[in-house]
Amino acid sequence: MKMPVLVLCAALVFAPVPKSAGVNGQEKKPDLAAFEEVLRKDFEERGLPGAAVAIISGDRIVYSKMFGVSNIETGAPVTPDTLFLMGVTSRIFVSAALLSLAEEEKTELTEPIGDYIPGLNPRVAKVSIHQLLSNTAGMKHERYRYGPHDDKELEQYVHALSEKYFFADPGKTFSNSSASFALAAYVAEQLGHKPFPDVMKDRFFKKLGMYRSTFRQDVAMTYPLSQGHETSGVSAPVVIRPFVDNAIYRADGMMYSTLNDVARFAIAFLNDGKFEGRQILSPSVIAKISTPVAQVYGTNVLEEGKYGYGMLIYNYRGVRVLENDSVWLGFSARFRMVPEHRFAIIILANSNVGGFHETVDKAFETFMLVTPRLEVKPKTALKIDEAEMQKYVGQYFNPPDEIEIVLKDGQLVFKQIGIELPMSKIGDQRFQIQPPGSPGTIELKMKTGEDGKIEFMYSSLRAFKKVR
Repeated sequence: MKMPVLVLCAALVFAPVPKSAGVNGQEKKPDLAAFEEVLRKDFEERGLPGAAVAIISGDRIVYSKMFGVSNIETGAPVTPDTLFLMGVTSRIFVSAALLSLAEEEKTELTEPIGDYIPGLNPRVAKVSIHQLLSNTAGMKHERYRYGPHDDKELEQYVHALSEKYFFADPGKTFSNSSASFALAAYVAEQLGHKPFPDVMKDRFFKKLGMYRSTFRQDVAMTYPLSQGHETSGVSAPVVIRPFVDNAIYRADGMMYSTLNDVARFAIAFLNDGKFEGRQILSPSVIAKISTPVAQVYGTNVLEEGKYGYGMLIYNYRGVRVLENDSVWLGFSARFRMVPEHRFAIIILANSNVGGFHETVDKAFETFMLVTPRLEVKPKTALKIDEAEMQKYVGQYFNPPDEIEIVLKDGQLVFKQIGIELPMSKIGDQRFQIQPPGSPGTIELKMKTGEDGKIEFMYSSLRAFKKVR
């Protein structure tokens, strides 16, 4: 199979491109040619089949470009209206929709959902919308590529939820959870009195003019739809089959959307909910999503970031960033917003390869005056004595995953599914491991409880409770 021919659609630049204020109050004129050179290089080096890119500044798209093909087998080009699977970036839109519904129905975010949804397990009934959307419900993270297709399966799943779906008490800690967003979808059904995909369509997407966005695969198929691709960088990309579908976990990763639709949301978000002079999103919903509500540990990028509703919130190069990126089952999405500068960058791609770090960085430099990028230096391993090592030894649990840390030949060792990896201390209760065959490392963060003993280990936006 031949590699795809690079297809470039005409850039849609809405003149005049505004000057951008930076962190020191100065102004600069964007150099679009320099930005596009970095973007093109990023795209080509990754061997991606296709991508759609937009930059928002102020209240409009100031740069838009389509690359490549939506399907390696048909050669259909990517357009601004091509649908992509959004993966966990879907959570931003689910959060905004559920917050809007709660506001319209006068439902308190901290109120137990059992107060207005009967028949739930007693522990499930105590969870709140706030905890679900902030990933602080203490619920596990499940893998769900394929499953049932019927709308009624979500209700059956929710009413079957029990204590075994919790690894920690609600409100205790942040941990990425697909089960939380599945339950959030059911709450949306109850408030909207329709199946979740129809609530999203009728109570949210239509209001924002996101007419092609959908959580229904059979609807997405009726529009130009990009296919997910497995890309190794060595051999030609291949279409991933079958296409992912699971009615239970739609809210956690199965939104289909286009560059144009996501851009409409971003413009409204950055302009107090207004788009082309119309109020299409509540300012209070924007404020809630933009407010940090949970502490995040255990990521290679963030020493200690924050989480709002459906979005990471952190400071980068002197600006405050809201983000939810996704790499999942043949698709990847990059969605970054800087509300204080009314700036956003959107990158949708039909490949399992993530990245675009250089492109995002160049966009920040092009449209804002940011601080210099700090050089990332390898972390030096620190000394650790046996008494400290013994504090971390034990089993850590977050269903369905279990991790064990053991002391072996004077070295802490991370054990999971038969793999043993030595742990290096790199900071206060911070460690890193090197997976086999991976150029990068994974960071681990330990956290003590009120009794002074280790209570949780954090890794890749998930918490694992120490059980022994």
